[in-house]
Amino acid sequence: MKAYQKFVIYFLDDPTWEKRKDGPPLELFDRMTAEERQAAEEELLRIVSLRDNWPVIALGYLRSHKAKDILYELLPGAEGEMKVDIALALWRIGRDEELVDIALNASRTEESPFQLINMLYSLARFGVPETEERIEQLLDHEDDLVSYNARQALRQLRKKRK
Repeated sequence: MKAYQKFVIYFLDDPTWEKRKDGPPLELFDRMTAEERQAAEEELLRIVSLRDNWPVIALGYLRSHKAKDILYELLPGAEGEMKVDIALALWRIGRDEELVDIALNASRTEESPFQLINMLYSLARFGVPETEERIEQLLDHEDDLVSYNARQALRQLRKKRK
């Protein structure tokens, strides 16, 4: 099956746990032609909202300048993991230092361990000292899953630098 067809199944069709359990398959975009990537970007722009973070993540991965204004409009209404995902997408499009602070503040106010775990990996993708420091703070979190995932996120961040 072609990458664009898989994109339709995973990003545009009704989401199911089976499709979503491993996170967005961003590698599909790397296997698309330029025309397919452009078509995918247009579809993502059509559906991006605060209801689903996958289009946000994908638009950031594609570094979609067309998404910039839409994402900035969504940012004030976003909370928790979605706020971090939008900040990261915008960071990938254009390195605005304020976005790092927005993501860090969202991670400091999050109480749900599962939301915090997802945020850890997004914070690691910023790849800046401030987010690395925040992840290091979470190594001693009271929830073992959070501290374990903080170690994993740090490992990914440091491996990426090498």
